[in-house]
Amino acid sequence: MSVTTNSPSEKMAHSAIISFLGSGFAAVAALVLTIMVGRALGAEGTGLFYLAVGLFTIASQMLRLGSNSAVIRTIATQRALGTTGHATSVLYIAVVPVLVISVGVAVAVMLLAEPIAGFFVDAGQQEGFASLLRELAFLVSLSAVLAVLHTLTRMLNSVLMFTMLQNILLPAGRVALVGVALWWGMDAFDVVFAWALSIPFWVVVTAGILLPKLRDDRKLRKDRLEPGTTREFWNFSASRGVGAALEICLEWVDVLLVAALRSPAEAGIYAVVTRIVRAGQIIDRAMRVAVSPKIAHHLALGENNAVRALHTKATQTMILVAWPFYLTLIFFGQPVLGFFGPEFISGTQVLAVAALGIMILTSTGMLQSLILMGGRSSWQMLVKAISLTLSVGLNIVLIPWWGIMGAAITWTAVIILDASICGFLVYRRMRIGLDLRYVLRSILVALVVFGGGWLVLRLCGWHSPGALLLGAVMLALVYLGAIALLRHWLGLGELKLASFTGRKKL
Repeated sequence: MSVTTNSPSEKMAHSAIISFLGSGFAAVAALVLTIMVGRALGAEGTGLFYLAVGLFTIASQMLRLGSNSAVIRTIATQRALGTTGHATSVLYIAVVPVLVISVGVAVAVMLLAEPIAGFFVDAGQQEGFASLLRELAFLVSLSAVLAVLHTLTRMLNSVLMFTMLQNILLPAGRVALVGVALWWGMDAFDVVFAWALSIPFWVVVTAGILLPKLRDDRKLRKDRLEPGTTREFWNFSASRGVGAALEICLEWVDVLLVAALRSPAEAGIYAVVTRIVRAGQIIDRAMRVAVSPKIAHHLALGENNAVRALHTKATQTMILVAWPFYLTLIFFGQPVLGFFGPEFISGTQVLAVAALGIMILTSTGMLQSLILMGGRSSWQMLVKAISLTLSVGLNIVLIPWWGIMGAAITWTAVIILDASICGFLVYRRMRIGLDLRYVLRSILVALVVFGGGWLVLRLCGWHSPGALLLGAVMLALVYLGAIALLRHWLGLGELKLASFTGRKKL
């Protein structure tokens, strides 16, 4: 006989699987989008496309004001302490300031579109870029509101609903709209507008999905909202908002500086390189979505040992899933970049350096989530400020001399600095460590199978795209077999199929 169980570990496993699959779809959609844009617009057009997308993304992230993480933390903490029925109040607390401030910023962008455009593009492209900025201004505002609504679906509906909306339907719609724009022969600026065009539709859809859940949640209300909730929410969000703004600037500043200090064509190559590398962070994003509420729950109850165990498992998962991808980029970067068009192959060495940097970051685990869910958003803000300062300074020095390789070296240096500071704060100040035995064993398995395997294949003369695909299949089979055989040594012996399906045999 079998029964359905609902243990916390099984719920986390289900959430992780759903989040991983959704993040995987979003990453594939982003790569397909990049391939479409790269092959249709070339390096220069791709550079202009990602220049505009980067500015849009920075503005949208900044205008969320840090409310996403505050929504998760506030609702998770209320649940841990037995306080329910206040989701509507949390919605108002989060959305109203975001909407008011973002509309004000949109008006300012419309008025200042010409000088903003002149800073980033030459005179021949300034008018078209300014027109695009005016078209995107209010879409950026709606994008910020949409992000808050998506976070509420994660907390009130399910991880599945959140994943469908944010990681599947929205990216798929963007790929479709961009595909139509490219098929019609539109230029880079028109393609960007097509990329952002679906946002109003998804705001309406997400609000409609949330309304029944908000009504149900209000029925569970037993007492008034705790005094000071709004102040606590925005105290956390204020520093988190600055931290998120610094983080998104850190993600895009190198692309913008390459465009400004070198050329849109080099910015296009570098943007493709960084989009490829960031595709490997799907597991990191999946872990954040699935595990962050649980981390907040344990931290609210002072259960540091549970957090340590959770962090170790998440870090192992990130390494075992992501490192094979990054090792593939290091050894087979040229055929990978060839999929995007012949102009992008010159970024092969840059891709290897960037992949190495992300490997280092992945091996440190979920440091950012631990800091944020522990209520130390001011720490995160300080770390990102230091990292952004280093990034801007090094990029300004290295890009004029070494081009996109200088940007990649800066990328890796900033990652090492960021991870080092966050690691000190988590391990020393928060007293939450990792079980390094299992982390190092996971690293060893990935290095031996994929690092050693790709090295042997390269020495045997395997260099073509066909060799890449065949080698990936061969090494993946060996890798899965190795993990299965070494699962007890890796500390994964207790992870059985039942823990992922939600059923146990009795």
